[in-house]
Amino acid sequence: SGDGTRLILLVVDGCEHCPDFMGGPQGLTISELALEMIKLGAVYAINLDGGGSSTLFYEGKVVNYPTSLDVVPVWRERRVSTVLCLHSEIGGEER
Repeated sequence: SGDGTRLILLVVDGCEHCPDFMGGPQGLTISELALEMIKLGAVYAINLDGGGSSTLFYEGKVVNYPTSLDVVPVWRERRVSTVLCLHSEIGGEER
């Protein structure tokens, strides 16, 4: 955020061919993504990945709907080599 008090993370579900093959969301263009980040209060932003391989894993569970057109079932996470991992310590205990 502009005041440096928040880290904004956004995962967008969808892929270019999802509407045609699965009836799922198409996702956002890079311009639409930029506008969404501005709406959320971001001043600086980077795009780490685009498409169906984006997976949000929280407290031991996948909490979004990643897609993989080459694996059955198609609504599942893919094997990827890049990961952004965030954790915090609260009261000396890692969470």
